[in-house]
Amino acid sequence: MDRLEPDGYLQPTRYRIKYRCTRCGHEYSRVTTKLDRKDPPCPVKKCQIDRAVEERLDADERMQQMLEERRAPGVIGSTGVKAIDATAEIVMRDHHLTNLNDSMRPGDIAAPKLPPAQQRAADSFFSGAEVARQFGGRRLQARVNQLGAQVLAGGIRSGFSPAKVQAFAGVEPGTPPLRLVRKEPAR
Repeated sequence: MDRLEPDGYLQPTRYRIKYRCTRCGHEYSRVTTKLDRKDPPCPVKKCQIDRAVEERLDADERMQQMLEERRAPGVIGSTGVKAIDATAEIVMRDHHLTNLNDSMRPGDIAAPKLPPAQQRAADSFFSGAEVARQFGGRRLQARVNQLGAQVLAGGIRSGFSPAKVQAFAGVEPGTPPLRLVRKEPAR
């Protein structure tokens, strides 16, 4: 390896590196600014073809061995994959979970699925079905939908007042809009 002068002011140092092919013995060199750990392939065409054939035979042999053993190839050496597998194993063992979602993307929800009864309760809580059942149910919802359709169609052009909404919804005039559900004593 020879060190060469840079091309100009503040340019990187250049190196001339000499190589010898272990397969055919051909000597070649190249000029570079970076020192690589891996040697470049031999520029001789016959050597390149022999290397490609050898790599293909190795790949075919590994595939044949994998098919004979009837096992899928594993990801070897990736610390990220090993960490994910160890974490999943710990969570499954400690929390008795078996249905972990392992195909997560950024932004996905990582919470495990709830049992069916709890899932129904959570769905009704966020959908408002329970609130609608407590405060008039389907009739009130149908009336509100009808009023909304009237407003969108232009049926209420003269004005929109809370009294009209209360009358339409079947609520007595003068009834406060909020209803006291329960009262807790002060501590």
